[in-house]
Amino acid sequence: MEIGEGDNGDSEGIKGWLLVFVILLIILTIEHIFTVAGSVTIFFLPQIKEMNVNLNLIFAHAILTSILVFLEVVCLILIFKKKKKATEWAINALVGLMLYAVFWNYFMVRLSGWAPSALIGSAFGIIWILYFVKSQRVKNTLIN
Repeated sequence: MEIGEGDNGDSEGIKGWLLVFVILLIILTIEHIFTVAGSVTIFFLPQIKEMNVNLNLIFAHAILTSILVFLEVVCLILIFKKKKKATEWAINALVGLMLYAVFWNYFMVRLSGWAPSALIGSAFGIIWILYFVKSQRVKNTLIN
């Protein structure tokens, strides 16, 4: 029996680990939307010219995060519609998250000299990519 299957062996539907992924992706999408909004508001601060801030880096961060939000939203829509393409979009979103983790690591080093490890984001992405490639639930659920 696959992890996340019920007692009846049901491996269809947005349940189990697929549900965990969807919940995590919803949380990340909301966080990323707020991140984009925060990045954009920096450009409207009156004292921004007086601060020693690399606006190009903030702009690149806002663009990368916006692309990530797009990938996440499309992925969620396709999962809820149970479309087969959701697997590809999930993998794309996860690769985007891994790139985001690497960029965020670079961004934090540039701003504060301290950074969380990009390895955590990469490990997260690799584990979920393997899940989408190997999971019977994903194959049985995303069929349209």
